[in-house]
Amino acid sequence: MHPRPNEEEGVPEELRHLPEYQELLELKRLKKRRLREIREEGSTMQHPGYKCDACGVEPIQGTRWHCADCPADNAVDLCSSCSDCLFQTASHSAEHRLEPVSQPDSFLDRDYRLPHAAGYNYLDPNYYPANR
Repeated sequence: MHPRPNEEEGVPEELRHLPEYQELLELKRLKKRRLREIREEGSTMQHPGYKCDACGVEPIQGTRWHCADCPADNAVDLCSSCSDCLFQTASHSAEHRLEPVSQPDSFLDRDYRLPHAAGYNYLDPNYYPANR
């Protein structure tokens, strides 16, 4: 299997035949295969509130790939389909480490969490919590 032309951009011709470069290409193929397996396993899982910064799919389904090197206020999240692309922004480069997030984050507001009492309804205008 020959590498796609965009994979070889920026790689000098004399380095493309080195064993290290061939090993890198093989690792990329293994990563793609594993990503495909992960995508198939977790295709029903969704990450509400997260949008892929590369393709724009929202919510991200399956494994979400979060950049570990970007600043927290400007972090990049990618879907499995885009996790191996060379996506770049002003603060994110293709060399940054992407970490897989398999479980969706819970971003529920604690004020709207239902307590264990069966008669509780936060929509009831006559309800006033005793612990406030």
